[in-house]
Amino acid sequence: MEKKVSKTIADNKSGITIKDISKTADEIKLQVLYKNKPLAKNELKVFVADLWTKTLETDDDGFVTFKCPWETKYIVETTYSEKVPGVYKDEKYEFIWHCATYAILKSN
Repeated sequence: MEKKVSKTIADNKSGITIKDISKTADEIKLQVLYKNKPLAKNELKVFVADLWTKTLETDDDGFVTFKCPWETKYIVETTYSEKVPGVYKDEKYEFIWHCATYAILKSN
């Protein structure tokens, strides 16, 4: 099944961006970027409702590919902990947690 690919509208220059570069709706190819650079060897999860979850890892260039066998909505989530300690409103912290989600709707 051919897929119409649209440009990623939201580029997050200070966090995570998920770019969909798929050519078909049956196999999804995403690139995960952190501060506009590939996020290598990072965990990514794919969810289908409460029925199915798959944990994947991006490659050295931030790419991940997976199949979409069902006509439904797929939710993709990835996180990254930026290890930079600091203080916010008089509270110390050890890292900044970044999260991005992306929804894919597969239908005829």
